[in-house]
Amino acid sequence: MKLTAILFTLILASSSVFAQKEDPKGLYRLNKLTYENNRPEHTPEFDQYKYCSDNTPVTILINSDTQKEFVFSLRHDEPRAYKYTGDVPTGRDGKGTRIYDSNSKHFALKWFNSVRPNEPEIFPFGEFITENYDKNNISPKMARSISLLEMKDKPAKHKLAGCWGLVGTKGTVAGVEIIQTPSMPMYKIYGEKDMLLTIGGTFFYWTLDVKSNTQIIERDHNCKIEWLNDDAFSISFTDDKGRQLTEVWTRTGLPKATQSIFGTDVKINPTRIPSTL
Repeated sequence: MKLTAILFTLILASSSVFAQKEDPKGLYRLNKLTYENNRPEHTPEFDQYKYCSDNTPVTILINSDTQKEFVFSLRHDEPRAYKYTGDVPTGRDGKGTRIYDSNSKHFALKWFNSVRPNEPEIFPFGEFITENYDKNNISPKMARSISLLEMKDKPAKHKLAGCWGLVGTKGTVAGVEIIQTPSMPMYKIYGEKDMLLTIGGTFFYWTLDVKSNTQIIERDHNCKIEWLNDDAFSISFTDDKGRQLTEVWTRTGLPKATQSIFGTDVKINPTRIPSTL
């Protein structure tokens, strides 16, 4: 019996060690920073997340979180996916990024600070800094945003469900109606009761209330929908500055680089003016 108990304990211990050597996957939240040279650990005053996949990992920075909207941006830190390295020197100079103590629930990321000299209390320059991430206390808005980007939910039941790209905004020049194209690409992902608007690398998470196929409420904007065909619509609303706007959107996937991060493969269609307009 004693031998059996010892063997069982050894199996559990080895399994536990192995479980700490997994490559991180999914969404994690930064919970603390730890340092060298007997510096005390630091609990960050800011919210920061890491999204890890088989492709490029990204840091997610929270720009604002209000009752109206939740805004975040993506920052690319590494050209390749995070792989377990252990807490050992990596890279040619031994100062490459280290990933260790990692599994599906948490991981540690150690990096050498040679790029941020102006925040010594949080990011001491010329030293290793360890960022500790886990899956506790993830904001529901952040979790929903990732679900929309991963597109793993069951498709929403309304006609707007899915991803759309902005063709342009209606306007007039010398009495002639025109479509003014956006200065940078814009996309929307509609879920059942929430949505994302993305402009460049910035994402806006809003609530969504679909009244019908021709009327929705995005955040606090009451919007009228006119369907141009099954894959294109115009949406009219009053913006935050009191302007009456009408935008034209067409069905398409997010840019390939963004889809590769979140593991989707939605067909990318040209965002051109529909022939029915």
